[in-house]
Amino acid sequence: MCELNPGDVVLDNDGFVGTVRFVGKIPKSPSPEATWIGVEWADSARGKYDGSIYGDRYFECPPNKGSFLKPSKLRRGTDFATELCNKYTDDQPRPHIRVSAKYLVQRENGTSGAFTNLQNVDLSGSAICSAGFGVMELCPNLNKLNLANNLLSSWDEVVNLVKQLPNLELLNLSRNRLGGECHVDGPPLAPNLKTLILNDTGCQWAAVDVLLKTMPTIEELHVAGNEFTEVSLDPCAQVALLNLSANAIAAWAEVNKLATSTSLKTLLLCGNPLGHIDAVGCAAPEGAEPAPAFAALEHLSLDNTRINDWDSIDRLGAMTALLELNCAGLPLWEEVLEADRRKLTIGRLQSIQKLNRSPISDEERQWAERFLVRYYSQSAAPPAAYTRLRTKHGDLQPLAEICLTPGKAFVDVFFEDEPLVGFELDMSLSLTEFKAQVAKITGAEAAQQEVYHKSPYDFVQLRNNETKLHANRILDGDELHVRVKAPPRPKRTKQAPRRPALKAERSESSH
Repeated sequence: MCELNPGDVVLDNDGFVGTVRFVGKIPKSPSPEATWIGVEWADSARGKYDGSIYGDRYFECPPNKGSFLKPSKLRRGTDFATELCNKYTDDQPRPHIRVSAKYLVQRENGTSGAFTNLQNVDLSGSAICSAGFGVMELCPNLNKLNLANNLLSSWDEVVNLVKQLPNLELLNLSRNRLGGECHVDGPPLAPNLKTLILNDTGCQWAAVDVLLKTMPTIEELHVAGNEFTEVSLDPCAQVALLNLSANAIAAWAEVNKLATSTSLKTLLLCGNPLGHIDAVGCAAPEGAEPAPAFAALEHLSLDNTRINDWDSIDRLGAMTALLELNCAGLPLWEEVLEADRRKLTIGRLQSIQKLNRSPISDEERQWAERFLVRYYSQSAAPPAAYTRLRTKHGDLQPLAEICLTPGKAFVDVFFEDEPLVGFELDMSLSLTEFKAQVAKITGAEAAQQEVYHKSPYDFVQLRNNETKLHANRILDGDELHVRVKAPPRPKRTKQAPRRPALKAERSESSH
């Protein structure tokens, strides 16, 4: 007998979440007497139908979001307390779950009771849809809880669960369907909660705002992949890390709503359609001193956004506390030589110590600043950093004009610091192809070669084997140095200790 009913939230064996829309027989199916379950999936990647099959309609849903399955392929939601006992009790052991006896406390009748030593629980993908009863008595010391990819769809159930876990420090609710409104009455919740993860939940920012006000101790908030277009942050919130990656934030004005926070140290905006950075911070009222914008922000990630102008990068200089910037995959880089991108970014932003996860040495900053002065020395509209750096480094020779189309350049090539050959180098070659030419002359395997570009102003290793040589700003008179990687040291093998000769053996060897 099938125990599923229309409206039930279910989970299949692969972890996909859906809602039951139909329970009954399908006469035209290969098993006309069997009971079939029609499911509308939350993820269209799972479905195949639109609620109709064999020419008959059994329920309504968007195309490619429906399926018809046997009841044995689905699980109906359970509650947290029941699933916790199922995983950690020894009353009904599951062969695929390893249970540590240190978590079990025996009742007088011999069955397992409260899990007083349990502090870290992972019940992801367990079809949990509610809190259940007696959670506080069951695991009073729980501080880390992973409930990702479950069937929670009501904030009331989340609040009910959190109220029963006063020692909770981390809660992961990613990929639960929590798109409704959130209402919390009474005193603040979760007095020890530091990290809340709500990635891909479909939640509304209004619900996030309510949670931040009722959980004032949150320091890390992850809300990636929720299609947010608008955000805000109460200045009193203690959030130090805010992950807004993979949302739909297109206007920098929304980001500026976070500028007054004095606790925000890390802001992740990767994959948002941000196309331009306006003035950093909000305008101050007339006659008032403007408040520092993003006064505590040290780490900013803008990877794979749509920023396409240097003015946007220049404006990040107003973030005076910024130490690390990640900005890979920007459309801006398509028009800038690969060899110039890093130097021009470092030269603009004097406070950063790490760019795209790579530390900036004092020597690299010196080269970058001098490069920027030379790069813009003949520009009619240099960036704001140009004047500051020109004062610091003085007037420098402008960069030589370079044609971006592949051509030839006369360079000196050195192999292990010995002159190899001077020739007109085909700039359309990739680094891999250049290494192959060197291999033919020297016999050194291409995979073992390291190539360095030396100009009058720089000495850098060329690392991207697919990049064309002309993209590295190699000019007439420059040098390419090829070095062979040192072979790895052979692993030492322990020799068995010599067995001392027995007395009889010593006497035999003496004859």
